[in-house]
Amino acid sequence: MSSPRSPGFQPRDVLPGHSALALCVPYWFERLGIAVTLVGPRGWHALHTMPNAIAFEHEHGLEVARWEYNERSMAKVARSHKSLITRHAGFSDLFTPVTVAGQVKQLLVTGPFLRASVQPFDLVERWQALTGRYAHVADSEFVRYASIALDTLVVDDARLGVLQRMMESIADLITGRGDPVKLAPELERMVDGLADLRFATRMWRAAHAMVDPHTTRAMASPSQSDQLAELSLERVPEQALVTLIVNRDESVDAVEDLVKRDAFQRGCVDLARARGNTACGRIGDHGVAFLVPQASESRVKAQFAEIAERAARLARQLRFKLHAGTSSGARGASLPANYQAALGAAQEALSRRVAMVHGFPDVRPAADPLSELRQKLGEMEPARPLDFSTRFERYLQAVAVHTGYRLEAARLHVKIGYERLAEPLIARGLLETGVFHDLASKAGRAADVANTIRDLFETYRRAVSDLESMLARPVEARRESNLQRAVTFIHEHLGDSFRLADAARAGGFSPHYLSRLFKQREHVTFERYVQRLRVERAKQLLARTKLDLGTVGRLCGFASTSYFHRVFRQIAGATPRRHRRQATRELERQRARVKPSARRA
Repeated sequence: MSSPRSPGFQPRDVLPGHSALALCVPYWFERLGIAVTLVGPRGWHALHTMPNAIAFEHEHGLEVARWEYNERSMAKVARSHKSLITRHAGFSDLFTPVTVAGQVKQLLVTGPFLRASVQPFDLVERWQALTGRYAHVADSEFVRYASIALDTLVVDDARLGVLQRMMESIADLITGRGDPVKLAPELERMVDGLADLRFATRMWRAAHAMVDPHTTRAMASPSQSDQLAELSLERVPEQALVTLIVNRDESVDAVEDLVKRDAFQRGCVDLARARGNTACGRIGDHGVAFLVPQASESRVKAQFAEIAERAARLARQLRFKLHAGTSSGARGASLPANYQAALGAAQEALSRRVAMVHGFPDVRPAADPLSELRQKLGEMEPARPLDFSTRFERYLQAVAVHTGYRLEAARLHVKIGYERLAEPLIARGLLETGVFHDLASKAGRAADVANTIRDLFETYRRAVSDLESMLARPVEARRESNLQRAVTFIHEHLGDSFRLADAARAGGFSPHYLSRLFKQREHVTFERYVQRLRVERAKQLLARTKLDLGTVGRLCGFASTSYFHRVFRQIAGATPRRHRRQATRELERQRARVKPSARRA
């Protein structure tokens, strides 16, 4: 909602109708949460950017395939003069022509987006095709990829035509065609219909601001009334119900569990929206918070019971068990205080294995709640591993408040809290020091490159989830952890001469057992797996450097040039020299053909 206008000022257009309307375009795409780029004579110009899976293609050296796909798509549009919906690496894009005098002068590229919700097998297959690696939630890069995929806009069949008409109308704006007076309301209606696909994201963002002590008062400002109304809220709620989920089937695949948790959280947003005047926030990947208006204490408890029953029904459908905690329903405490009380009550419900616990907010906070919570992390009972995530979540919330959501200030607090959480496990021999060192190092590396406090928290939530898995399924978890250590050893020593026994020792396996694991997981022998990795590294060096073939072979771990040539030809289907010529020509051809075009930013 804009601020009230001064009675002495009335805004007036200073641009022609089409130009004035075009200024709204970035805002529309922000509402949709989708990337849009204008391809013109001087290259690709982003109208709106979003984190998306294309970054992973560049990171893993697959940009040429993306360029070729872009060029093929644009060539089709140039010939047909019609919009084109295409698909690459599991994601879709919309190419829209900007036509003047019967010629396609420019293009609008919208995407990537999805045509259907992500399924577990989608993530596994796409990740393997992208990286050649096994998809596992212990892999921080895979978790980041899965998070982006799950957050990608899903455009169903019913709305795909709307998106196409919207982009064609924007193309008309660029060329100055059409009546802006008629276009404006039509485009607003189309944007409103498509923005509904992002309702859950907007709800989560608003709910987070409501329970944050630093922003809760701002959310209650009259200037936010339009945003609240868009979320079917009359005002900022006052009471909180927190629900935490645990998997009823411990044998479920970890990737499937990740997708189902996302589905549960989105389903809870639908539940809140259907009720009306109810907000729904996300708690990590293991729960949600429902925020409701103040009413009489009995009325609030009745609302909590109704919502908890509906959420439990949804949880059962996804094979989760739900534990709930509530604020007291009494008046006087702020929403952030009530939220903390409900989170603590939900933790208690989970710890006692009961359906619901009613909490009582402490209006007068302790002098140093962060220190107290950190102390409690080290007093965790290892026999109750499912308590770990909930207590750690409370600790993260306290860290966020304590540091004012400053990323650098939060890093050390979170790291110390994670180490404190592991202390009783190590002391009782339930967690090997070396294994924890590996987990902590991996989490630390991911945390060091986190760009937001949310990314930092997600990294350590995953690390705590790994600890829970190791306690709940110690044999399987230890095997996965050891296998990751063996794979890491292989990647770090590709340029060295090592044997199966060396990798097995790094992972804590016998050579025979590690060999059997590779055949089961990768469907190739250990030797062939290593050869493939070395050939892939050699391909990159051949295409991107001018090193002589002997040096490339040595850097990739091949004992001799003749052995390098023989293995490379077996796997790549060409000699190293021929592959270099082909790769160089292909890259030059692509760069020449896509001068301003197919290189997506």
